[in-house]
Amino acid sequence: MLVSPDFLDSDYHYDVEMARTLERSNTGRARVIPIILRRIEGWDKTEFNKLQTLSRDGRPIKQWSDRDEAFAQVAKEIRVVVERLKKANP
Repeated sequence: MLVSPDFLDSDYHYDVEMARTLERSNTGRARVIPIILRRIEGWDKTEFNKLQTLSRDGRPIKQWSDRDEAFAQVAKEIRVVVERLKKANP
């Protein structure tokens, strides 16, 4: 899930898409990984603030000096999650 202030500000994205995504996550039908694009005021008050975000240090993509490196790191970490899921569900 690509998360930005605009995403949180959108009633459709926040109320419809996020609710559907969290429902699928809670039932085990999906693995949700929020990718923080820009700094978000009030992140701790969202319904998905307890999910592990990428990058793991919580730094938004926009704050990296090299955004290509940031996205490469996110892709690498997603690959790790996928491999774990494959091993857990052969």
